[in-house]
Amino acid sequence: MSVLGVYFGSSVISLVESKNKRPLNLSQVPLSLVAPVDLTEEKVPLEIKLGTLLKDELVANKIEAKEAVIILSGKDLIIRNFDMPLLSREELQTAVNFEVKKYIPFRVEELVLDFQRKVDKSSHRNNILFAGIKKEALGKYLAILSQLGLKVNSIEYAGFSILRLLKLIGIKTNGVIAVVAADLVKDDETNFMVIEDGFPLFSRDITFISTTHEQDIKPQEDKATRVLEKLKRELRISLDYYNRKFSSRTISKLFFITGQDYQLDMDSAARDIGVTSELLDITKYLDRPGTLSLALIKAYSGSIPEVKTELTINLLSAKEKVIKTALGFKPSARAVTLLRPRLNIKVIAGCISFCALIFIFGIYRALPLRKEIANAIAQRPVVATANVSASYDELNNIYAGYKQKLDTLDNLISNQVYLTNILDTLPRILEEGMWLTGLSFEGRHEQKQLTLNLEGIVSLGDGSKEINSVNSFLAKLKSSPIFKYFQEINIVSVDRAQQGEDAKTRFNIICQNITGRE
Repeated sequence: MSVLGVYFGSSVISLVESKNKRPLNLSQVPLSLVAPVDLTEEKVPLEIKLGTLLKDELVANKIEAKEAVIILSGKDLIIRNFDMPLLSREELQTAVNFEVKKYIPFRVEELVLDFQRKVDKSSHRNNILFAGIKKEALGKYLAILSQLGLKVNSIEYAGFSILRLLKLIGIKTNGVIAVVAADLVKDDETNFMVIEDGFPLFSRDITFISTTHEQDIKPQEDKATRVLEKLKRELRISLDYYNRKFSSRTISKLFFITGQDYQLDMDSAARDIGVTSELLDITKYLDRPGTLSLALIKAYSGSIPEVKTELTINLLSAKEKVIKTALGFKPSARAVTLLRPRLNIKVIAGCISFCALIFIFGIYRALPLRKEIANAIAQRPVVATANVSASYDELNNIYAGYKQKLDTLDNLISNQVYLTNILDTLPRILEEGMWLTGLSFEGRHEQKQLTLNLEGIVSLGDGSKEINSVNSFLAKLKSSPIFKYFQEINIVSVDRAQQGEDAKTRFNIICQNITGRE
């Protein structure tokens, strides 16, 4: 039976029908066909438009598949990797739900989620691979395919589906390897993953969508060159982050899934970062040698579920999980008769005697322990307490002494400055292309003067954009309720300097609570 892979990309929906790993029909539907052309156009839900459009496409291309797999890009999903202590499956489910709250700006109850764990024997911890999608978004995609009369078998992340292609080609996933899937000509999401023994340790989605103005004035070759340079830069950033987080797990090889015309460029980029590379030719499996369409490749990878990987995450299965309740039943009279035991006086007497012996034996064994406890209590030193005959003034003096001690302890706790909320807020409001290089905090409790010093770098390839990004970051700091404690938040310095091959803007911001002000 054939299976239809449906990939919802950023600008196109790709359809690939496959049977026994062989593609039968391929088609692509631009999302621009359902974009409104007139503000007065009747408001028809997008799901209805897409369902009608895809139904016509299935008929036009004679696609007869009855089962489908939905492949989604990273913009619709939340993919995270983190580690946790070794726990049971039941405890781990609760712990993961609590941990993932750090990474989402909404409630966990709004998600359909699934996760997979891998035990790290060296650190004795669980490596957790988490995937989630908002229930509203999931319902939208299921509604589209329900109009086509297709049975949806699974819902997958496009990056994980590409792992099937490695299995199909025969690439061994033992050890630590990296995969980059990129289309340098068409606007589609680029996927970067690092895999250890088939289990993703790190994944990142990179989007290079050109503006309409750039598409009009730049030829296709220039666009590919620009995207290639951006890809090299993003690849360095991703590998730098990975090496800091997983310093002991060195990448042995980097595999590229991209056009054959860019093999030399990819090899050069890999050599610059000190990794051996190999270009994989996937187009021959689509019966379209020489023409790369990453969107079609992702749809094809979802249409071959018979190629198994080490991943078990399936968001559709997670959606269908329900809490099982025990079903009560009333046994028949015959069953009650058969199950009712016959009473025997001797057996009952023997059971009572046995229980009595156990009770008496327990008391006998507990006697030495009780004597030991009584002796220990008798040998305890007498602790001085308030005299029951003490006067009111004496009791007040005792109370004042205890209150002074409590006030001292309370001051030690309440006057302590906590940075948890501040440190949690900073990464949430950082601008794109911005990272902090230094953070220092000085506080003088007796003068109530606190100073937070932030140093960072912005890299956007444009000085004016980088300055605007710093100003936007400053505005977010001032508007954040967490930073309302600081009366003055100012930019101390901003300069643009050359670092390596690129110029970057450095900045220094000081947040200060003026003495004597609350």
